[in-house]
Amino acid sequence: MSDRRTYIKVHDCIEDHPKIEGLSDRAFRLLVCTWCWCKRQRNDGLFRLEAWKRRGPAKARAELEAEMVHHPGHSCPRCPAVPGGYVLMHDYPEHQTPTAQIEAKQEERQRVSMRANHQRWHANRRVTDPDCPLCTPGGVPPPSRKESPMESPQDSQPASGRTPRRSHEESQEVEGEVEGEKEPTLRGDLPVGHRARNSPPSPRDLAATAHSLPAHRLVEAFAATRPRRPPTRVLAKLGPLVDELLAEDWPPDLLAAALRTWGDKGLDPAAFPSVANEVANRAPGTGTGSARPATTDQRTAAAQALKARYRDHPTNQPTNQPTSPISQRQITGGNS
Repeated sequence: MSDRRTYIKVHDCIEDHPKIEGLSDRAFRLLVCTWCWCKRQRNDGLFRLEAWKRRGPAKARAELEAEMVHHPGHSCPRCPAVPGGYVLMHDYPEHQTPTAQIEAKQEERQRVSMRANHQRWHANRRVTDPDCPLCTPGGVPPPSRKESPMESPQDSQPASGRTPRRSHEESQEVEGEVEGEKEPTLRGDLPVGHRARNSPPSPRDLAATAHSLPAHRLVEAFAATRPRRPPTRVLAKLGPLVDELLAEDWPPDLLAAALRTWGDKGLDPAAFPSVANEVANRAPGTGTGSARPATTDQRTAAAQALKARYRDHPTNQPTNQPTSPISQRQITGGNS
């Protein structure tokens, strides 16, 4: 944001000026501070003598009164006459911005801000505020500058001959007289580009994000097949991706199938190219491509193979020899 504070204009070689180089430090400080004070007071360098006598020491004022401060009846040909009881800073009106120009610039900023707020909060929303001067028929914003008592209404017209800007209502009346210039609205009193909340996006809005009409039609056809229409942001991201594949000569039927597969998986729109590649390059004769078997099935098959392997092992075969009885010595662990 720009700095809107006022400032004074001082040349970078001011200390070398013949009228400045002979001043003392106090007098130079008093001069610059008085310039700043005049800008804050917006008096164009002309102020009362009593105020001047209260500024700085008397010796510093005496140094400035020699050439930098004019009293009534001064002999400087470059400065205007000073009325009684006032003093004038030398060449202040010539080098500093006049107060009238500062006020005109501030009022112009207020007018621009008023027009912008009126357009945003009133005109775009079809709202009429009785306290807004632009909402009333023929209402105009405040003038950009104050008219002096000596100025007539004819003098306030622009000198360039250009027609002043119309108000919002006047512009609407002029546009309504020309047939075909007024753009139709989407729903009721809502202007183009505005839609009510909780309403489905228009094909015009979606086509603007899809970048091409074929991609828009594919996305719209896909959205119509879903139990609930996908969010607008999802479709807006999906449209450009479909358009990129169309630019690579992908068949629309293949993209439609990829959209259905992508919708069933519920992935992010950024994953649509990968889903389209999977659909286009899946193994022939399979519905979902070369899917991996489940982990449980793998473990069950491994257990069955291990069971069959050890079932045929020689150590697991039954023998026909009877088992010899255990001797008493083996039981007791003693000698016979």
